[in-house]
Amino acid sequence: MPATADAHAGSAAASTSKPVLRLGSRGEAVVTLQKRLTALRYFDVSSIDGVVGPNTHHAVVAFQKSQRIAPDGTAYGH
Repeated sequence: MPATADAHAGSAAASTSKPVLRLGSRGEAVVTLQKRLTALRYFDVSSIDGVVGPNTHHAVVAFQKSQRIAPDGTAYGH
């Protein structure tokens, strides 16, 4: 699966049944997002906490910019 599937932003292709992850979001979908961002070397923290805080938000924005996706910091979970 291409990396862009992990953090679509503002895309009509994103299904409404998928959780929308943004600043303040919490849960397993955030843990999955943080693990994927870590694997792609966009997210570098000592622990994955399941909370979209400033570090996760900035990692999503960096990923979006690198993929030429509108950099709004919003990601869609699975």
